[in-house]
Amino acid sequence: MRAGADVDGARLVDAALRAAAATAGAEGLPPLRWVEATADDVVVVLEEPAAPSAGFVAEAPDRWRTAVGHEQLAAAGASVAAPAPLLSVVGVTADGADVLVDLEAHGVVTVAADEERRAAWLRAVAVSVATAPWAVQPRVLLLGLDDGLARLPSVEAVDTGLGDALDLAEAHASRIDALLAAIDCGTTAQARAAGATPDAWEPLLVVSAVPPHELDLARLRGLASRRGRSVAVVCPQGDVPAVGTLCRIDGAGLLRLEGVDTLVLARGLDRDDVGAVELLEHAEHAEPVEPVEPPPPVGDRHPVDPSAPPPPRLDDLLSQADVLVRVLGEVQVVRRRADGTEEPLVVGRQKGLEAICYLALREATVDREDLEIALFPSGAHAVKTFQNAVTAARKALTEHLFPAPEGGRYALSDRVASDYAVFAQLVDHADGTDDPVVAADLIAEALTLVTGEPFTGAGRGFGWIGPHRGAIVAQVIDAADELAEIRLEAGDWRGAEWAARQGLRAFPCDERMYRILMRSAHAAGNVPGVHRAYRELCTAVADPDDGVEPDDSVHPETVALLEQLTTRTPRTSAS
Repeated sequence: MRAGADVDGARLVDAALRAAAATAGAEGLPPLRWVEATADDVVVVLEEPAAPSAGFVAEAPDRWRTAVGHEQLAAAGASVAAPAPLLSVVGVTADGADVLVDLEAHGVVTVAADEERRAAWLRAVAVSVATAPWAVQPRVLLLGLDDGLARLPSVEAVDTGLGDALDLAEAHASRIDALLAAIDCGTTAQARAAGATPDAWEPLLVVSAVPPHELDLARLRGLASRRGRSVAVVCPQGDVPAVGTLCRIDGAGLLRLEGVDTLVLARGLDRDDVGAVELLEHAEHAEPVEPVEPPPPVGDRHPVDPSAPPPPRLDDLLSQADVLVRVLGEVQVVRRRADGTEEPLVVGRQKGLEAICYLALREATVDREDLEIALFPSGAHAVKTFQNAVTAARKALTEHLFPAPEGGRYALSDRVASDYAVFAQLVDHADGTDDPVVAADLIAEALTLVTGEPFTGAGRGFGWIGPHRGAIVAQVIDAADELAEIRLEAGDWRGAEWAARQGLRAFPCDERMYRILMRSAHAAGNVPGVHRAYRELCTAVADPDDGVEPDDSVHPETVALLEQLTTRTPRTSAS
Protein backbone atom coordinates (compact mmCIF):
# COMPACT_ATOMS: atom_id res chain seq x y z
CA MET A 1 0.00 0.00 0.00
CA ARG A 2 2.86 2.40 0.78
CA ALA A 3 4.58 1.54 -2.48
CA GLY A 4 1.37 2.35 -4.35
CA ALA A 5 0.59 5.55 -2.48
CA ASP A 6 0.64 8.64 -4.72
CA VAL A 7 2.32 10.97 -2.25
CA ASP A 8 3.42 13.45 -4.94
CA GLY A 9 -0.12 13.61 -6.31
CA ALA A 10 -1.53 14.23 -2.84
CA ARG A 11 0.91 17.07 -2.19
CA LEU A 12 0.06 18.60 -5.56
CA VAL A 13 -3.66 18.56 -4.67
CA ASP A 14 -2.89 20.27 -1.37
CA ALA A 15 -0.77 22.97 -3.00
CA ALA A 16 -3.27 23.51 -5.83
CA LEU A 17 -6.30 24.03 -3.59
CA ARG A 18 -4.41 26.36 -1.25
CA ALA A 19 -3.19 28.37 -4.24
CA ALA A 20 -6.72 28.52 -5.67
CA ALA A 21 -8.06 29.74 -2.34
CA ALA A 22 -5.31 32.36 -2.00
CA THR A 23 -6.73 34.45 -4.85
CA ALA A 24 -10.40 33.48 -4.63
CA GLY A 25 -11.51 36.50 -2.60
CA ALA A 26 -13.44 36.95 0.64
CA GLU A 27 -15.84 34.07 -0.06
CA GLY A 28 -13.00 31.59 -0.21
CA LEU A 29 -12.58 28.79 -2.70
CA PRO A 30 -15.81 28.36 -4.71
CA PRO A 31 -17.81 25.25 -3.75
CA LEU A 32 -16.38 22.13 -5.36
CA ARG A 33 -18.25 19.42 -7.22
CA TRP A 34 -15.18 17.23 -7.40
CA VAL A 35 -11.41 17.26 -8.01
CA GLU A 36 -9.41 15.08 -10.41
CA ALA A 37 -5.74 14.60 -9.67
CA THR A 38 -2.68 12.90 -11.11
CA ALA A 39 0.98 13.33 -10.24
CA ASP A 40 1.23 15.95 -13.01
CA ASP A 41 -1.83 18.20 -12.71
CA VAL A 42 -5.07 18.88 -10.86
CA VAL A 43 -8.51 19.65 -12.30
CA VAL A 44 -10.99 21.52 -10.09
CA VAL A 45 -14.67 21.21 -11.04
CA LEU A 46 -16.89 23.87 -9.46
CA GLU A 47 -20.58 24.05 -8.64
CA GLU A 48 -20.87 27.43 -10.39
CA PRO A 49 -18.81 29.09 -13.14
CA ALA A 50 -16.00 31.34 -11.90
CA ALA A 51 -12.91 33.01 -13.28
CA PRO A 52 -9.84 30.84 -12.63
CA SER A 53 -7.46 31.70 -9.81
CA ALA A 54 -3.83 32.47 -10.49
CA GLY A 55 -1.91 29.38 -11.53
CA PHE A 56 -4.93 27.81 -13.27
CA VAL A 57 -6.46 27.92 -16.75
CA ALA A 58 -10.16 27.52 -17.51
CA GLU A 59 -11.00 24.44 -19.57
CA ALA A 60 -14.67 25.41 -19.16
CA PRO A 61 -16.45 28.11 -17.12
CA ASP A 62 -16.70 25.70 -14.17
CA ARG A 63 -13.53 23.66 -14.75
CA TRP A 64 -9.98 24.80 -13.87
CA ARG A 65 -6.72 22.98 -14.58
CA THR A 66 -3.36 23.75 -12.99
CA ALA A 67 -1.09 25.67 -15.34
CA VAL A 68 2.08 25.84 -13.20
CA GLY A 69 4.14 23.36 -11.21
CA HIS A 70 4.04 22.27 -7.60
CA GLU A 71 6.65 24.76 -6.37
CA GLN A 72 4.80 27.79 -7.75
CA LEU A 73 1.47 26.56 -6.40
CA ALA A 74 2.98 25.84 -2.98
CA ALA A 75 4.52 29.32 -2.85
CA ALA A 76 1.23 30.98 -3.81
CA GLY A 77 -0.72 29.17 -1.09
CA ALA A 78 1.94 28.97 1.61
CA SER A 79 0.05 31.21 4.06
CA VAL A 80 -3.43 29.84 3.34
CA ALA A 81 -5.28 27.28 5.44
CA ALA A 82 -6.36 24.11 3.64
CA PRO A 83 -9.74 25.09 2.11
CA ALA A 84 -11.17 21.54 2.13
CA PRO A 85 -9.74 19.51 5.02
CA LEU A 86 -12.39 16.77 4.56
CA LEU A 87 -11.50 16.26 0.90
CA SER A 88 -11.47 12.49 0.33
CA VAL A 89 -10.52 10.15 -2.47
CA VAL A 90 -13.65 8.26 -3.56
CA GLY A 91 -12.47 6.57 -6.75
CA VAL A 92 -10.48 6.72 -9.96
CA THR A 93 -11.40 7.72 -13.52
CA ALA A 94 -10.95 5.56 -16.61
CA ASP A 95 -7.80 7.61 -17.31
CA GLY A 96 -6.31 6.78 -13.92
CA ALA A 97 -6.93 10.15 -12.21
CA ASP A 98 -7.98 10.12 -8.57
CA VAL A 99 -11.43 11.59 -7.93
CA LEU A 100 -11.81 13.53 -4.69
CA VAL A 101 -14.94 14.96 -3.08
CA ASP A 102 -15.24 17.53 -0.27
CA LEU A 103 -17.31 15.67 2.32
CA GLU A 104 -17.73 18.82 4.41
CA ALA A 105 -19.59 20.46 1.52
CA HIS A 106 -22.09 17.58 1.50
CA GLY A 107 -22.61 17.29 5.25
CA VAL A 108 -24.07 13.77 5.00
CA VAL A 109 -23.30 11.13 2.37
CA THR A 110 -25.42 7.97 2.20
CA VAL A 111 -23.88 5.00 0.41
CA ALA A 112 -25.94 2.27 -1.24
CA ALA A 113 -24.00 -0.87 -2.21
CA ASP A 114 -23.66 -4.50 -1.30
CA GLU A 115 -22.20 -4.99 2.16
CA GLU A 116 -18.70 -6.00 1.05
CA ARG A 117 -18.19 -3.16 -1.44
CA ARG A 118 -19.76 -0.67 0.93
CA ALA A 119 -17.46 -1.60 3.82
CA ALA A 120 -14.39 -1.49 1.55
CA TRP A 121 -15.32 1.98 0.27
CA LEU A 122 -16.01 3.28 3.79
CA ARG A 123 -12.60 2.04 4.96
CA ALA A 124 -10.92 3.78 2.01
CA VAL A 125 -12.68 7.06 2.80
CA ALA A 126 -11.66 6.89 6.47
CA VAL A 127 -8.00 6.20 5.61
CA SER A 128 -7.94 8.89 2.91
CA VAL A 129 -9.11 11.61 5.32
CA ALA A 130 -6.96 10.41 8.22
CA THR A 131 -3.73 10.36 6.20
CA ALA A 132 -4.21 13.20 3.70
CA PRO A 133 -1.54 15.95 3.90
CA TRP A 134 -4.17 18.72 3.78
CA ALA A 135 -6.02 17.48 6.90
CA VAL A 136 -3.95 19.03 9.67
CA GLN A 137 -5.99 17.82 12.63
CA PRO A 138 -8.73 15.48 11.45
CA ARG A 139 -10.80 13.43 13.84
CA VAL A 140 -12.30 10.31 12.29
CA LEU A 141 -14.87 8.29 14.24
CA LEU A 142 -15.42 4.71 13.03
CA LEU A 143 -18.48 2.58 13.77
CA GLY A 144 -18.42 -1.11 12.91
CA LEU A 145 -15.26 -0.74 10.79
CA ASP A 146 -12.29 -0.92 13.13
CA ASP A 147 -10.30 -3.82 11.60
CA GLY A 148 -7.19 -2.17 13.05
CA LEU A 149 -7.85 1.25 11.50
CA ALA A 150 -8.15 2.81 14.96
CA ARG A 151 -4.37 2.41 15.25
CA LEU A 152 -4.04 5.35 12.88
CA PRO A 153 -3.24 8.57 14.82
CA SER A 154 -6.45 10.42 13.88
CA VAL A 155 -8.91 7.53 14.02
CA GLU A 156 -11.10 6.44 16.93
CA ALA A 157 -13.31 3.36 17.07
CA VAL A 158 -16.75 4.04 18.58
CA ASP A 159 -18.71 1.05 19.84
CA THR A 160 -21.60 2.82 21.57
CA GLY A 161 -23.76 3.27 18.47
CA LEU A 162 -24.56 5.80 15.77
CA GLY A 163 -26.63 7.94 18.15
CA ASP A 164 -23.60 8.80 20.30
CA ALA A 165 -21.54 9.61 17.21
CA LEU A 166 -24.29 11.93 16.00
CA ASP A 167 -24.24 13.61 19.42
CA LEU A 168 -20.57 14.43 18.86
CA ALA A 169 -21.21 15.59 15.29
CA GLU A 170 -24.05 17.91 16.35
CA ALA A 171 -22.01 19.33 19.23
CA HIS A 172 -19.08 19.93 16.86
CA ALA A 173 -21.29 21.71 14.32
CA SER A 174 -22.80 23.87 17.08
CA ARG A 175 -19.34 24.83 18.33
CA ILE A 176 -18.32 25.83 14.81
CA ASP A 177 -21.55 27.86 14.47
CA ALA A 178 -20.64 29.81 17.59
CA LEU A 179 -17.08 30.43 16.41
CA LEU A 180 -18.27 31.58 12.98
CA ALA A 181 -20.82 33.93 14.55
CA ALA A 182 -18.09 35.44 16.69
CA ILE A 183 -16.07 36.43 13.61
CA ASP A 184 -19.12 37.26 11.45
CA CYS A 185 -18.57 34.51 8.88
CA GLY A 186 -21.27 32.32 7.37
CA THR A 187 -19.13 29.27 6.54
CA THR A 188 -15.76 27.81 7.34
CA ALA A 189 -14.73 28.60 3.73
CA GLN A 190 -15.21 32.31 4.43
CA ALA A 191 -13.37 32.00 7.74
CA ARG A 192 -10.43 30.26 6.09
CA ALA A 193 -10.34 32.89 3.36
CA ALA A 194 -10.23 35.58 6.03
CA GLY A 195 -7.31 33.83 7.69
CA ALA A 196 -9.40 33.30 10.81
CA THR A 197 -9.38 29.51 10.96
CA PRO A 198 -7.15 28.28 13.77
CA ASP A 199 -5.72 24.78 13.91
CA ALA A 200 -8.03 24.09 16.84
CA TRP A 201 -11.00 23.94 14.41
CA GLU A 202 -10.22 20.39 13.48
CA PRO A 203 -12.64 18.68 11.07
CA LEU A 204 -14.77 15.79 12.33
CA LEU A 205 -15.75 12.85 10.11
CA VAL A 206 -18.10 10.07 11.20
CA VAL A 207 -17.74 6.93 9.07
CA SER A 208 -20.33 4.32 9.98
CA ALA A 209 -20.93 0.81 8.70
CA VAL A 210 -23.96 0.75 10.99
CA PRO A 211 -27.12 1.76 9.09
CA PRO A 212 -29.20 4.55 10.62
CA HIS A 213 -32.48 3.89 12.40
CA GLU A 214 -35.66 5.82 11.65
CA LEU A 215 -35.02 7.77 14.86
CA ASP A 216 -31.71 8.97 13.37
CA LEU A 217 -33.22 10.42 10.20
CA ALA A 218 -34.21 13.81 11.61
CA ARG A 219 -30.76 14.28 13.10
CA LEU A 220 -29.03 13.30 9.86
CA ARG A 221 -31.25 15.71 7.91
CA GLY A 222 -30.29 18.45 10.36
CA LEU A 223 -26.57 17.77 9.80
CA ALA A 224 -27.10 17.63 6.03
CA SER A 225 -28.58 21.13 6.19
CA ARG A 226 -25.57 22.46 8.13
CA ARG A 227 -22.98 22.16 5.40
CA GLY A 228 -19.72 24.00 5.71
CA ARG A 229 -19.45 23.37 9.44
CA SER A 230 -16.25 21.28 9.46
CA VAL A 231 -18.22 18.07 10.01
CA ALA A 232 -19.47 15.23 7.81
CA VAL A 233 -21.22 11.88 8.26
CA VAL A 234 -20.88 8.96 5.85
CA CYS A 235 -23.17 5.98 6.47
CA PRO A 236 -25.10 3.19 4.72
CA GLN A 237 -28.63 3.70 3.51
CA GLY A 238 -30.03 0.60 5.20
CA ASP A 239 -33.81 0.25 5.25
CA VAL A 240 -34.56 3.96 5.57
CA PRO A 241 -34.69 6.78 2.97
CA ALA A 242 -31.33 8.20 1.89
CA VAL A 243 -30.29 11.44 3.59
CA GLY A 244 -27.99 14.07 2.12
CA THR A 245 -25.97 13.10 -0.95
CA LEU A 246 -26.57 9.61 -2.30
CA CYS A 247 -23.60 7.52 -3.42
CA ARG A 248 -24.32 4.27 -5.29
CA ILE A 249 -21.73 1.56 -6.05
CA ASP A 250 -22.93 -1.12 -8.46
CA GLY A 251 -21.84 -4.73 -8.83
CA ALA A 252 -19.08 -3.75 -11.26
CA GLY A 253 -17.61 -1.28 -8.77
CA LEU A 254 -18.75 1.83 -10.64
CA LEU A 255 -19.51 4.73 -8.33
CA ARG A 256 -22.27 7.24 -8.96
CA LEU A 257 -22.35 10.16 -6.56
CA GLU A 258 -24.77 13.06 -6.91
CA GLY A 259 -22.99 16.04 -8.45
CA VAL A 260 -20.15 13.98 -9.98
CA ASP A 261 -20.91 13.31 -13.64
CA THR A 262 -17.76 11.51 -14.70
CA LEU A 263 -17.11 7.76 -14.82
CA VAL A 264 -15.61 6.68 -11.48
CA LEU A 265 -14.43 3.27 -10.29
CA ALA A 266 -14.85 3.13 -6.50
CA ARG A 267 -11.80 2.85 -4.27
CA GLY A 268 -11.86 0.10 -1.69
CA LEU A 269 -9.85 -1.42 1.15
CA ASP A 270 -10.91 -4.92 2.19
CA ARG A 271 -9.98 -6.70 5.43
CA ASP A 272 -6.83 -8.20 3.93
CA ASP A 273 -5.67 -4.74 2.84
CA VAL A 274 -5.85 -3.41 6.39
CA GLY A 275 -4.88 -6.61 8.20
CA ALA A 276 -1.26 -5.53 8.44
CA VAL A 277 -1.99 -2.61 10.74
CA GLU A 278 1.58 -1.40 10.86
CA LEU A 279 1.37 -0.44 7.17
CA LEU A 280 -1.54 1.87 7.90
CA GLU A 281 -0.04 3.32 11.06
CA HIS A 282 2.75 4.90 9.06
CA ALA A 283 0.97 5.68 5.79
CA GLU A 284 1.37 9.21 4.48
CA HIS A 285 -1.47 8.94 2.00
CA ALA A 286 -3.43 5.76 1.35
CA GLU A 287 -4.66 5.71 -2.23
CA PRO A 288 -4.43 2.80 -4.69
CA VAL A 289 -4.73 -0.81 -3.60
CA GLU A 290 -3.86 -2.36 -6.96
CA PRO A 291 -0.95 -4.84 -6.91
CA VAL A 292 2.41 -3.12 -7.28
CA GLU A 293 5.87 -4.45 -7.89
CA PRO A 294 7.94 -4.62 -4.67
CA PRO A 295 10.82 -2.16 -4.43
CA PRO A 296 14.25 -3.52 -5.42
CA PRO A 297 16.45 -4.91 -2.64
CA VAL A 298 18.73 -2.44 -0.96
CA GLY A 299 21.74 -4.00 -2.61
CA ASP A 300 20.25 -3.39 -6.06
CA ARG A 301 20.08 0.41 -5.78
CA HIS A 302 21.17 2.42 -8.80
CA PRO A 303 24.85 3.30 -9.09
CA VAL A 304 25.90 6.31 -7.09
CA ASP A 305 26.67 9.49 -9.01
CA PRO A 306 30.20 10.45 -7.89
CA SER A 307 29.64 14.06 -8.98
CA ALA A 308 26.63 14.54 -6.68
CA PRO A 309 27.33 16.71 -3.63
CA PRO A 310 27.34 14.78 -0.35
CA PRO A 311 24.18 15.18 1.74
CA PRO A 312 24.43 17.26 4.91
CA ARG A 313 25.07 15.31 8.11
CA LEU A 314 23.71 15.78 11.61
CA ASP A 315 26.51 18.09 12.78
CA ASP A 316 26.11 20.23 9.65
CA LEU A 317 22.41 20.78 10.32
CA LEU A 318 22.81 21.38 14.03
CA SER A 319 25.55 23.95 13.39
CA GLN A 320 22.96 26.08 11.59
CA ALA A 321 20.90 26.50 14.77
CA ASP A 322 21.54 28.79 17.71
CA VAL A 323 18.59 27.31 19.60
CA LEU A 324 17.24 23.77 19.34
CA VAL A 325 13.68 22.92 20.37
CA ARG A 326 13.59 19.28 21.44
CA VAL A 327 10.31 17.38 21.10
CA LEU A 328 11.61 13.88 20.21
CA GLY A 329 11.46 12.95 23.87
CA GLU A 330 11.23 15.39 26.75
CA VAL A 331 10.16 18.87 25.66
CA GLN A 332 13.13 21.19 26.09
CA VAL A 333 14.62 24.36 24.59
CA VAL A 334 18.42 24.52 24.54
CA ARG A 335 20.97 27.06 23.35
CA ARG A 336 23.77 25.55 21.28
CA ARG A 337 27.33 26.79 21.84
CA ALA A 338 30.00 27.01 19.18
CA ASP A 339 31.72 23.86 20.53
CA GLY A 340 28.51 21.84 20.12
CA THR A 341 27.56 21.73 23.80
CA GLU A 342 24.09 22.77 24.92
CA GLU A 343 22.68 24.93 27.67
CA PRO A 344 19.01 24.59 28.70
CA LEU A 345 16.99 27.78 28.33
CA VAL A 346 14.59 28.65 31.13
CA VAL A 347 11.26 29.99 29.83
CA GLY A 348 9.47 32.03 32.46
CA ARG A 349 5.99 30.70 31.72
CA GLN A 350 4.74 27.27 30.66
CA LYS A 351 2.65 28.90 27.93
CA GLY A 352 5.79 30.67 26.72
CA LEU A 353 7.50 27.29 26.30
CA GLU A 354 4.41 26.01 24.51
CA ALA A 355 4.46 29.02 22.16
CA ILE A 356 8.09 28.33 21.25
CA CYS A 357 7.34 24.67 20.51
CA TYR A 358 4.27 25.52 18.45
CA LEU A 359 6.11 28.07 16.31
CA ALA A 360 9.22 25.88 15.93
CA LEU A 361 7.11 23.13 14.36
CA ARG A 362 5.50 25.45 11.81
CA GLU A 363 6.92 25.90 8.33
CA ALA A 364 5.10 29.18 7.75
CA THR A 365 4.22 32.26 9.74
CA VAL A 366 1.34 31.95 12.22
CA ASP A 367 -1.58 34.33 12.55
CA ARG A 368 -2.08 35.87 16.01
CA GLU A 369 -5.52 34.29 16.35
CA ASP A 370 -4.16 30.88 15.41
CA LEU A 371 -1.47 31.16 18.07
CA GLU A 372 -3.95 32.40 20.67
CA ILE A 373 -6.34 29.51 20.15
CA ALA A 374 -3.52 26.97 20.04
CA LEU A 375 -2.30 28.19 23.44
CA PHE A 376 -5.76 28.78 24.92
CA PRO A 377 -8.20 26.49 23.07
CA SER A 378 -10.96 27.04 25.63
CA GLY A 379 -10.80 30.79 25.03
CA ALA A 380 -10.55 31.40 28.78
CA HIS A 381 -7.82 33.98 28.77
CA ALA A 382 -7.30 37.72 28.60
CA VAL A 383 -5.34 39.61 25.98
CA LYS A 384 -2.74 40.34 28.64
CA THR A 385 -2.39 36.62 29.44
CA PHE A 386 -1.59 35.84 25.81
CA GLN A 387 0.85 38.73 25.61
CA ASN A 388 2.58 37.57 28.80
CA ALA A 389 3.14 34.15 27.22
CA VAL A 390 4.61 35.72 24.06
CA THR A 391 6.79 38.05 26.13
CA ALA A 392 8.14 35.13 28.17
CA ALA A 393 9.00 33.27 24.97
CA ARG A 394 10.68 36.31 23.45
CA LYS A 395 12.63 37.02 26.63
CA ALA A 396 14.00 33.46 26.67
CA LEU A 397 14.96 33.51 22.98
CA THR A 398 15.81 37.22 22.62
CA GLU A 399 14.31 39.67 20.13
CA HIS A 400 16.78 38.51 17.49
CA LEU A 401 15.45 34.94 17.47
CA PHE A 402 11.79 35.82 18.13
CA PRO A 403 11.16 39.14 16.37
CA ALA A 404 8.04 41.22 16.71
CA PRO A 405 5.20 40.06 14.41
CA GLU A 406 4.84 41.49 10.95
CA GLY A 407 1.27 42.08 9.86
CA GLY A 408 -0.01 40.24 12.90
CA ARG A 409 1.88 37.02 12.00
CA TYR A 410 4.42 35.35 14.26
CA ALA A 411 7.54 33.41 13.28
CA LEU A 412 10.84 32.37 14.83
CA SER A 413 14.22 33.06 13.25
CA ASP A 414 15.73 30.48 10.91
CA ARG A 415 18.39 30.04 13.61
CA VAL A 416 15.78 28.31 15.77
CA ALA A 417 15.24 24.70 14.76
CA SER A 418 13.40 21.71 16.15
CA ASP A 419 15.03 18.31 16.51
CA TYR A 420 12.09 16.92 14.54
CA ALA A 421 12.92 19.21 11.58
CA VAL A 422 16.52 18.03 11.65
CA PHE A 423 15.34 14.42 11.88
CA ALA A 424 13.03 14.89 8.88
CA GLN A 425 15.80 16.52 6.80
CA LEU A 426 18.17 13.63 7.41
CA VAL A 427 15.53 11.06 6.54
CA ASP A 428 14.60 12.99 3.38
CA HIS A 429 18.24 13.02 2.30
CA ALA A 430 18.44 9.28 3.01
CA ASP A 431 15.40 8.73 0.77
CA GLY A 432 17.10 10.75 -1.95
CA THR A 433 20.36 8.79 -2.09
CA ASP A 434 20.98 5.58 -4.00
CA ASP A 435 23.89 4.56 -1.77
CA PRO A 436 22.58 2.16 0.91
CA VAL A 437 25.56 2.82 3.18
CA VAL A 438 25.03 6.60 3.09
CA ALA A 439 21.27 6.14 3.54
CA ALA A 440 21.79 3.94 6.59
CA ASP A 441 24.25 6.40 8.14
CA LEU A 442 21.85 9.32 7.64
CA ILE A 443 18.91 7.44 9.18
CA ALA A 444 21.08 6.30 12.09
CA GLU A 445 22.10 9.91 12.76
CA ALA A 446 18.44 10.96 12.62
CA LEU A 447 17.46 8.27 15.13
CA THR A 448 20.08 9.45 17.62
CA LEU A 449 17.86 12.51 18.13
CA VAL A 450 15.09 10.29 19.55
CA THR A 451 15.34 10.15 23.34
CA GLY A 452 11.82 9.07 24.31
CA GLU A 453 8.16 9.36 23.46
CA PRO A 454 7.60 12.66 21.60
CA PHE A 455 6.43 15.60 23.73
CA THR A 456 7.17 13.89 27.05
CA GLY A 457 6.44 16.28 29.92
CA ALA A 458 4.20 18.55 27.86
CA GLY A 459 1.72 18.60 30.73
CA ARG A 460 -1.94 19.51 30.56
CA GLY A 461 -1.34 22.22 27.98
CA PHE A 462 -0.17 21.52 24.45
CA GLY A 463 -3.68 20.59 23.36
CA TRP A 464 -2.60 20.89 19.71
CA ILE A 465 0.06 18.17 19.78
CA GLY A 466 -2.21 15.13 19.20
CA PRO A 467 -1.80 14.83 15.42
CA HIS A 468 1.82 16.04 15.60
CA ARG A 469 2.71 13.28 18.06
CA GLY A 470 1.03 10.63 15.92
CA ALA A 471 2.73 11.77 12.71
CA ILE A 472 6.16 12.04 14.38
CA VAL A 473 5.88 8.60 15.96
CA ALA A 474 4.90 7.14 12.59
CA GLN A 475 7.94 8.66 10.89
CA VAL A 476 10.32 7.50 13.61
CA ILE A 477 9.00 3.94 13.38
CA ASP A 478 9.25 4.07 9.59
CA ALA A 479 12.87 5.24 9.75
CA ALA A 480 13.79 2.64 12.38
CA ASP A 481 12.25 -0.11 10.25
CA GLU A 482 14.10 1.00 7.12
CA LEU A 483 17.44 1.18 8.93
CA ALA A 484 16.87 -2.23 10.53
CA GLU A 485 16.16 -3.82 7.15
CA ILE A 486 19.36 -2.35 5.70
CA ARG A 487 21.38 -3.57 8.68
CA LEU A 488 19.89 -7.07 8.58
CA GLU A 489 20.57 -7.39 4.87
CA ALA A 490 24.19 -6.43 5.55
CA GLY A 491 24.41 -9.03 8.33
CA ASP A 492 24.63 -6.38 11.04
CA TRP A 493 22.15 -7.74 13.61
CA ARG A 494 23.45 -5.42 16.33
CA GLY A 495 22.70 -2.39 14.15
CA ALA A 496 19.21 -3.72 13.44
CA GLU A 497 18.60 -4.27 17.15
CA TRP A 498 19.71 -0.69 17.93
CA ALA A 499 17.37 0.70 15.28
CA ALA A 500 14.42 -1.21 16.75
CA ARG A 501 15.24 0.00 20.27
CA GLN A 502 15.30 3.60 19.04
CA GLY A 503 11.89 3.06 17.47
CA LEU A 504 10.57 1.66 20.76
CA ARG A 505 11.76 4.79 22.55
CA ALA A 506 9.21 6.71 20.53
CA PHE A 507 6.46 4.09 20.75
CA PRO A 508 7.13 1.36 23.35
CA CYS A 509 4.31 -0.89 22.09
CA ASP A 510 5.10 -1.00 18.37
CA GLU A 511 4.84 -4.62 17.30
CA ARG A 512 6.87 -4.16 14.15
CA MET A 513 9.89 -3.16 16.24
CA TYR A 514 9.56 -6.30 18.36
CA ARG A 515 9.53 -8.39 15.21
CA ILE A 516 12.80 -6.71 14.24
CA LEU A 517 14.23 -7.64 17.67
CA MET A 518 13.12 -11.25 17.17
CA ARG A 519 14.72 -11.39 13.72
CA SER A 520 17.91 -9.75 15.02
CA ALA A 521 18.21 -12.33 17.78
CA HIS A 522 17.67 -15.11 15.26
CA ALA A 523 20.34 -13.64 12.97
CA ALA A 524 22.74 -13.75 15.92
CA GLY A 525 21.89 -17.44 16.50
CA ASN A 526 20.24 -16.53 19.79
CA VAL A 527 17.00 -18.50 19.94
CA PRO A 528 16.40 -17.67 23.64
CA GLY A 529 16.71 -14.01 22.58
CA VAL A 530 13.84 -14.53 20.15
CA HIS A 531 11.69 -15.78 23.03
CA ARG A 532 12.80 -12.86 25.25
CA ALA A 533 11.78 -10.30 22.60
CA TYR A 534 8.39 -11.98 22.24
CA ARG A 535 7.83 -12.03 26.02
CA GLU A 536 8.83 -8.37 26.19
CA LEU A 537 6.18 -7.59 23.56
CA CYS A 538 3.56 -9.56 25.51
CA THR A 539 4.37 -7.57 28.64
CA ALA A 540 4.16 -4.30 26.72
CA VAL A 541 0.74 -4.93 25.18
CA ALA A 542 -0.94 -6.74 28.09
CA ASP A 543 -3.18 -4.78 30.45
CA PRO A 544 -4.30 -7.09 33.29
CA ASP A 545 -6.25 -4.30 34.98
CA ASP A 546 -8.56 -4.14 31.96
CA GLY A 547 -8.50 -7.87 31.36
CA VAL A 548 -6.38 -7.54 28.20
CA GLU A 549 -4.17 -10.61 27.78
CA PRO A 550 -1.27 -10.85 25.30
CA ASP A 551 -3.08 -13.49 23.26
CA ASP A 552 -5.82 -10.94 22.63
CA SER A 553 -3.42 -8.27 21.36
CA VAL A 554 -0.43 -9.85 19.61
CA HIS A 555 -0.86 -9.94 15.85
CA PRO A 556 -1.02 -13.43 14.25
CA GLU A 557 1.90 -12.44 12.01
CA THR A 558 4.09 -12.05 15.10
CA VAL A 559 3.02 -15.42 16.48
CA ALA A 560 3.77 -17.02 13.11
CA LEU A 561 7.20 -15.35 13.09
CA LEU A 562 7.93 -16.75 16.57
CA GLU A 563 7.09 -20.27 15.39
CA GLN A 564 9.15 -19.82 12.24
CA LEU A 565 12.24 -18.58 14.08
CA THR A 566 12.15 -21.09 16.93
CA THR A 567 11.13 -24.29 15.13
CA ARG A 568 14.01 -26.37 13.96
CA THR A 569 13.75 -27.92 10.52
CA PRO A 570 14.34 -31.69 10.87
CA ARG A 571 17.28 -33.05 8.93
CA THR A 572 16.71 -35.74 6.36
CA SER A 573 19.07 -38.70 6.48
CA ALA A 574 21.13 -39.42 3.43
CA SER A 575 20.16 -42.62 1.64
